[in-house]
Amino acid sequence: MQQYSVGSSVNVDDLTAGTTFAYSGNKKRELMCNYFYIDKNFVPMLHIPLVEGRNLSDSLVTDRQSGFIVNEAFVRSMGWKQGLGQTIEGFDRKGPILGVVRDFHYKSMHNAVEPLVLIYYRQPVQTVIVKVKPKDIPAVAGLWKQHYPDTIFDYAFLDENYREQYGRDRGTMQLFSFFTLLAIAISCLG
Repeated sequence: MQQYSVGSSVNVDDLTAGTTFAYSGNKKRELMCNYFYIDKNFVPMLHIPLVEGRNLSDSLVTDRQSGFIVNEAFVRSMGWKQGLGQTIEGFDRKGPILGVVRDFHYKSMHNAVEPLVLIYYRQPVQTVIVKVKPKDIPAVAGLWKQHYPDTIFDYAFLDENYREQYGRDRGTMQLFSFFTLLAIAISCLG
């Protein structure tokens, strides 16, 4: 196993959305946004660039209880020039923004990147992301059964999930192109 990260609500299928409160100027604003529950390994493991501040830390209790990382879309939505140090509230937490990550597509690339808040996970863990070579999957399955004997080991490859998602898009575009050409051909017939 090369790297791992644990958390929940980091898949498109199980996103958690919630109201986040923040101050923009002298006004308290409410912003509905998506939340990822992550650990300190998530940002570096997935090569998500920090454009301001720092990542969450296991060694700081304040990070685990009240620290936030947001994306650039969140900062823009609030009308801030920078997010670092701003105080926000959400999911029974209130604290500073410790870092801002570059926008990344966590939903379909057809959607604009929406505001996202990343907070330190609290039990129970719903997702384990493992960077592993395919030949090592049986070892990971063994570890899983050792630690979670009553839970089925179910896994998927991120690259295959993306390939499948965008393969459907390519199929739709080919179908659309076919019907466009058919419509042009029919219109040329008079």
